[in-house]
Amino acid sequence: MITEIIEKTMPILAKKRTELELGDRSAYIGASDIAAACIRKTVLSKLKPVEYDTSTLIKFERGHLTETILIKCFDEYGKYKYVAQKEAVHSNNSKWKCHIDFMFHNKSRTKIGIVECKSTNGIPDEPYESWVNQVQFQMGLLKLNYPNSVIKGSIFAIDLNAGKMKEFNGYEPNYALFNALCKKATTIQALIETHETADLETSESMLCGFCPFKTDCPKFSGEENVVPDDLKAAVKQYKEVQEQQKALKQKLDMMKENILAFTGDDYHAAWDGNKVTVSTVKSNRIDAKTLKSEYPDIFSNALKTSESVRLRIS
Repeated sequence: MITEIIEKTMPILAKKRTELELGDRSAYIGASDIAAACIRKTVLSKLKPVEYDTSTLIKFERGHLTETILIKCFDEYGKYKYVAQKEAVHSNNSKWKCHIDFMFHNKSRTKIGIVECKSTNGIPDEPYESWVNQVQFQMGLLKLNYPNSVIKGSIFAIDLNAGKMKEFNGYEPNYALFNALCKKATTIQALIETHETADLETSESMLCGFCPFKTDCPKFSGEENVVPDDLKAAVKQYKEVQEQQKALKQKLDMMKENILAFTGDDYHAAWDGNKVTVSTVKSNRIDAKTLKSEYPDIFSNALKTSESVRLRIS
């Protein structure tokens, strides 16, 4: 019953929240649209919007939860004035706009700081390019609206599953990058207005795995594997951690041998909150090779098939 309720209500709630906070997203080009690496995905999202499944909508809720956590903390701290979901519009094009997660400011708004929140599985060592582009476009729009203000930006990433967080701070408006993003926005707007859907420019990134238009994307239609820079960086980091894990295991094994050399196979001790127990444990297991050889029918009947995703990096 609960599953049915969630599946029926999540799309309704998501639509209401989007309309309330972001308005009609098909009517304008947002900072996240422009910051995204792939023009094809952005254009098709406007011209051929898709309905997200319940699983994806639940994942989106993590982002809203992150914002809710920060709002509670900011309100409790109470030292700085801020506006949540602050809208900023380009002074020369009303179809380019952004909604800033948090904008802090002094009374005269001569000093402004913005925070872009990101909920993620695993926090990268450096922010993704799309995150930086999004913040730069937001700061650029604010600079047009508040030309005499000092504006700084921050990206706050949080991993709700691991309970970890990291702030990438100290961003200032980069006018060259902002102009490049505006040029990209011009291209996107023209493609949308002409309803162009063929031969759109594509760019690969870690976000490709979440793209609803991946199935017929030319980047994935051939036999060659697409390896975006973000994936290369993630694999490099994985291998580094993997090597650290091997070194730690070797160190733990050595320490275990030293401890067992002192305790033997039967030992119990406790002190200052520490407890050491050493005992010999016997366990029974099925010899699958013997069972399959001598009792093939029983082996076949007892055999269960399961699926899992295996990752091997070398």
